Amino acid sequence: MRAPIIALSQLELKVGRVAILRNLIGEVEVISKEGIFLERGPKLDPGAHKVFQGSVKTAIKISITDPEDPTPYWLISTRKPDKLAELLKKT
Repeated sequence: MRAPIIALSQLELKVGRVAILRNLIGEVEVISKEGIFLERGPKLDPGAHKVFQGSVKTAIKISITDPEDPTPYWLISTRKPDKLAELLKKT
């Protein structure tokens, strides 16, 4: 199975087949190798949108600000979490 493609445009973030408008993205947090176990396990909210790759040990956690969306955040495995976080924080 191929890893989902992460694509970022001025309008949206797309991970695999799922997309969200950038204006609905809140806080962005980089999850380190040390923190990934807790985020994928005991701290994981069952309502979160999760895109995990077993071989990738870092991730990004993106809070969702849409009051109509029950998803509290996206947790996405990525080998370049710092770069993605930096790009998401740019307007």
